[in-house]
Amino acid sequence: MINEKKLKLDEYEKEILDAYENDLLEDIDNEEEMEELLYQAALNTKKKSDKITLRVNKAIITSIKVKALKLGMPYQTLINTMLHKLANTDDYLKL
Repeated sequence: MINEKKLKLDEYEKEILDAYENDLLEDIDNEEEMEELLYQAALNTKKKSDKITLRVNKAIITSIKVKALKLGMPYQTLINTMLHKLANTDDYLKL
């Protein structure tokens, strides 16, 4: 059994944990249905951004900053836009 006090669960999370522990959850056999449920869950998550730290070649950052300057936007916004497009399209297949 999971210690709820250690996890600091909200009411909804406690409800899910209770259903899990009492074997009340049902399997989803349809893969497409599961994908749609997961997609909707992702859309319903908070819209707040996460901060990340990563190492990027200086030449790449310089190139992005130049492009952002030409577009009249902060370079972080351009990077976020690029990541959003990559995450939400099949353009990554062209890499």
